[in-house]
Amino acid sequence: DVVVADNYTFNDLVYPVTEIGQFSFRDKNTLTSVKIPNTITSIGNSAFYDCSSLTSITIGNSVTSIGSSAFYDCSGLTSVTIPDSVTSIGYSAFRYCSGLTSVTIGSGVTSIGSNAFSYCHKLVQIKNLSGQTLNGLPSNVGQEILTDETSAFTNTLTNEGKYQTFVVGDKKYLMGFTAEADRTTADDFPSDITDIYQYAFYYCSSLTSVSLGDSVTSIGSSAFSYCTGLTSVTIGNSVTSIGDYAFRYCRGLTSVTIGSGVTSIGSNAFYNCDKLVQIRNLSGQTLNGLFYNVGQEILTDETSAFTNTLTNEGKYQTFVVGDKKYLMGFTAEADRTTADDIPNDITDIYQDAFRDCSGLTSVTIPDSVTSIGSSAFYLCSGLTSVSLGNSVTSIGSHAFYSCSSLTSVSLGNSVTSIGEYAFSYCTGLTSVTIGNSVTSIGSHAFYSCSSLTSITIPDSVTSIENYAFQECSRLTSVTIGSGVTSIGSNAFQYCRGLTSVTIGNSVTSIGSSAFSYCTGLTSVTIPDSVTSIGSSAFSSCYKLVQIRNLSGKTLNGLPNNVGQEILTDETSAFTNTLTNEGKYQIFVVDKKKYLMGFTAEADRTTANDIPSDITDIYEYAFRDCRGLTSVTIPDSVTSIGSGAFQYCFNLTSVTFETTTGWYVTTTEGATSGPLTLTNTTNNATYLKTTHVSKYWYRK
Repeated sequence: DVVVADNYTFNDLVYPVTEIGQFSFRDKNTLTSVKIPNTITSIGNSAFYDCSSLTSITIGNSVTSIGSSAFYDCSGLTSVTIPDSVTSIGYSAFRYCSGLTSVTIGSGVTSIGSNAFSYCHKLVQIKNLSGQTLNGLPSNVGQEILTDETSAFTNTLTNEGKYQTFVVGDKKYLMGFTAEADRTTADDFPSDITDIYQYAFYYCSSLTSVSLGDSVTSIGSSAFSYCTGLTSVTIGNSVTSIGDYAFRYCRGLTSVTIGSGVTSIGSNAFYNCDKLVQIRNLSGQTLNGLFYNVGQEILTDETSAFTNTLTNEGKYQTFVVGDKKYLMGFTAEADRTTADDIPNDITDIYQDAFRDCSGLTSVTIPDSVTSIGSSAFYLCSGLTSVSLGNSVTSIGSHAFYSCSSLTSVSLGNSVTSIGEYAFSYCTGLTSVTIGNSVTSIGSHAFYSCSSLTSITIPDSVTSIENYAFQECSRLTSVTIGSGVTSIGSNAFQYCRGLTSVTIGNSVTSIGSSAFSYCTGLTSVTIPDSVTSIGSSAFSSCYKLVQIRNLSGKTLNGLPNNVGQEILTDETSAFTNTLTNEGKYQIFVVDKKKYLMGFTAEADRTTANDIPSDITDIYEYAFRDCRGLTSVTIPDSVTSIGSGAFQYCFNLTSVTFETTTGWYVTTTEGATSGPLTLTNTTNNATYLKTTHVSKYWYRK
């Protein structure tokens, strides 16, 4: 629970809290209730965005504005009262609040943004005292909109046990669980329920068991979408219709029986149920959008037995198809912290097998396994250790996507392919060993592995696909094997830590933007084997000053950096000078001595020992040095390039040894100054925020 304070103390002075800033509580999924005091006047954009566990919100009587997307996707909210003090509700403010059934809008509201309540599929009681139109409001069954304070709703929303029900005419809808309900089972529906309402159990990922009573005639659209804990469902003969997406993304669902009474099955009712292998469809209706999973059987009578085999072995569910034995995932009751005892006759880790097992910390894959399916360990955010057996040949797309605690991976010599997004967003990954049998690195394979510092691509690899290493911002060293023939578009884009790249003699094509925004790149060699260089391949490489281009191809979009040399033969020496002095990289051009930034190994927390003969701090020199806290600019410096301290968010102190005569100018030529640079805190703000994109010079 959160009670927002009405004041705070700073330097012995008390200040009122008047605003909840944008993104203040975004994605705080443990937040259950919030009380906003009467001192608050505004709730910022996306302030409570995706607080999915939030069930109660009390808005103080001084709030005048609710920002756009302020409560977007707060799916646990069931009721909201907006006080008369509020004058504006931003667009999408309560969008996708799928549990919201009742709302009161105060009389003071003069502006309601578009889609403020769109996709609130259970919103049936609306007291709108504002007179404003609710654009994008879903037309839910039994919905009533009252425009005065005294009238009572005639529709009936009640709690029965752990369920919320809703009576409209001769229909009784089950709307979902009550806020306090145990959500692991739904086996005790009231016996007079006629319809499971749309989105009734949407995203109830802990739901493992459902029993539909004999009175139920329809299952609404998305009623059980994302109920990933469901493994088996029987739809009785009383049911006549199954809505669109009713069981979409029920990734744990392996078995379903559809009764003979069903006359209508909506589109994609079982879409992305990628473990659904046993289907008894007695309805005669087509299952549109059904995933055709390996070994899947569809029977159309009551008596035939499935020939495929789903069994539990210890804490794992396994599935035999021909000579393959798939590991499907954990059993429902299993301890999910480790997977170090996988049966040694498993041949394949099935797609999504351990998906979203955030508590899983270690995995040992036996030598019997030959493939790891797509998304097999997707979002296993606690996974720190993976041991791959010696027989794995393929790693599927998204296999280890966003395993943010994984620090090192060794891909043995048996591995031949790395799928797209296989290790994307493994932000803790510092070390990767790629075996010498890998032939292709899929698109986005290591996208945004922001802690990865070096990579060696073996000679066996022939292609580095698009975006393969994009946003690997700490990558300082890349060795490209002699077998690589193509480097895809954006393959190393935004690898800001790269300083030097040598492209092997087998490469024939470099894709568009392949190295764009490699802002630390100072030197590159392009061999004569290259016949195609895409547009902007090296654009925004602001420090690229030594280029050996043996290909004869034009480098479109290349920035015209100071002192830049382009040589077209193998033997000529560069005349410009790039050297390391202490922890800084230096570049001498004529009588100018530029500070280009830190060396790769440097401690980046301070820059208080800049050489005393530096004349210029080059553009983007310290860009993205987020740990940098203090800087001293020596007397010798007469200019600071644009963006030199961009994204140095923790920079708090900058000392200018010469505090007078400084001016700033924009790219359009507008000049301001002289600046007052005696306050070290203000100086830091000027450099990283106020004048970050301007060119600084001293007269």
